[in-house]
Amino acid sequence: MKRKGALGRRSIISPHALDVKGRLLLDVLRRSDEHSTIWNMRPSLLGSGEAPLSRVAREERTAVSHGREPDSGQTGADRVLVALKLLADHPRAVRLEEFTRELGAPKSTTHRILVTLRRAGLVEQDEDDRYALSLEFLRLALRYYESLDERNIVQSTVQTLADRFGETAYYAKLDGSEVAYLSMVTAPPGYLHTATLVGARQPAHRTALGKALLAHTLRDRGAVDRFVDLYGPLRASTPKSITNAAALDRELCATRSRGYAIDDEENEAGVVCIAFPIFLGPPTRPTGAVSVAAIELRTSLGELVARAHEMREVIERRLGSGSVPTIAAVGAPSPARLGG
Repeated sequence: MKRKGALGRRSIISPHALDVKGRLLLDVLRRSDEHSTIWNMRPSLLGSGEAPLSRVAREERTAVSHGREPDSGQTGADRVLVALKLLADHPRAVRLEEFTRELGAPKSTTHRILVTLRRAGLVEQDEDDRYALSLEFLRLALRYYESLDERNIVQSTVQTLADRFGETAYYAKLDGSEVAYLSMVTAPPGYLHTATLVGARQPAHRTALGKALLAHTLRDRGAVDRFVDLYGPLRASTPKSITNAAALDRELCATRSRGYAIDDEENEAGVVCIAFPIFLGPPTRPTGAVSVAAIELRTSLGELVARAHEMREVIERRLGSGSVPTIAAVGAPSPARLGG
């Protein structure tokens, strides 16, 4: 049996727990150094099978290849932060050799970084000499997360969406058969904007926000039928409103497939909307949803859909990796659903 090191070796923590919560602290670290190019470095599969290197790693590799020591004034803290973020991509732990290749640093440098992180309690080493983020790291992430009001976490995202796209943005949660609006930022001054206010409620089946949430709650036709039996009948407010279980099931399937929901004047004539579920906790159930709503005469649904990828990037940048589903290729919105 291997002897435990001076710092102790403990079991690697649950991959699921770290996947969900660990990214929160990393996102805080990233935002604190948002202008540094190191955060643009993220492993991806290329044709060569190697991960791209950060600027810091490239400079270090060049120095080593020329027989020089890297410039520690430029790379010391940066390398530690890059290593911390890379470890989040290995919830089941990683060996020193593999991690050295990903970090793009000499093996001795990588080992010193991991020892430093172990000493701080942020990294654990198991019996097989694999490294992963620790329970202490998770505790720090949770302590920070729990100190924040959920609405405050999302508010900057809502503000950014409104500023970026020049339309009203919302955050809402599902409550039974309705969506409750918890946050909004209106379109720029002088623009007409949608009338729904914070504190208002709307039927979930008629709104993009509601359908974005229902799509991950009612995952099959049986669940949709039970929902309609419990909360029906599905009442219309415009000729385009969904009014039956079959149509709702088709729309929720389409929502899951494309990664976002749409409202094509289904709740209010002249108002269109696109919405994305967001996941701040377990990945199986959304915490809430954010949307961009527009007056159709100014911004059509097709224009909103054409910028869906851009909206998703804004949300993920603000809330972190895994906070919003990937989306299908941008295409035309589905035809208006028939009521009845």
